Amino acid sequence: MAEQDQVLDVVAMDETDGLRMILNTGDIVHLRPSGNAPELRCYMEFRKSLY
Repeated sequence: MAEQDQVLDVVAMDETDGLRMILNTGDIVHLRPSGNAPELRCYMEFRKSLY
């Protein structure tokens, strides 16, 4: 998870199942279309706990 004022850069991308972006912090943002609704889903994975 980014610290305040930290710049986030995409260091790698994978388009296998939507768009998966790996950030310089190691965090992951994955955007993909829903299989059964006209929606775009966003999944986020953080290396650090939010709590």
